[in-house]
Amino acid sequence: MNGLPGKIGNRISQTENVFSLILICLMTLLVWLQILSRVSGRSIQWSEEMSRYLLVWMVFFGSAVGVRTKSHIGASFLVAALKGKKKLSLILFQNIVFLSFFSLLGYYSIPFIQMQKRFGQTAETLPIPMYMITAIVPVSCILALYHLFGEIIALVRALRAPLDESEV
Repeated sequence: MNGLPGKIGNRISQTENVFSLILICLMTLLVWLQILSRVSGRSIQWSEEMSRYLLVWMVFFGSAVGVRTKSHIGASFLVAALKGKKKLSLILFQNIVFLSFFSLLGYYSIPFIQMQKRFGQTAETLPIPMYMITAIVPVSCILALYHLFGEIIALVRALRAPLDESEV
């Protein structure tokens, strides 16, 4: 059970992996550049702010990847203690809680982004509109919801399947 199958699911997973790698490389490079510039006495003003925004993007984007790879927070100790349909039911419940969380977060982030755009808020030292930085929130929520829907569909199918004797 790993999300929605097919070419689209594989393409989304590959894109997430590449984008995660790009974010990590950019942030690492920028932090090293910032360190070298401070050591040389010529600090780059925008590098600290940009590295902060890259970290924010990595956190939110990483939450969607965590859902896909099942590395998110959960009651793993309890899931490990259960077997069969009880285990699947608990995982389904956890995924429904995550689905609710990401749905609410995505829904309430949109008016915030619209407000930032309406007021023309920009980053402090960068000529970047803040709504472009904050846009990662609904994007990551959509990706997480995509993965959760695939997982929930697979779990429901597994719960509807006949009980295996080894699960009793």
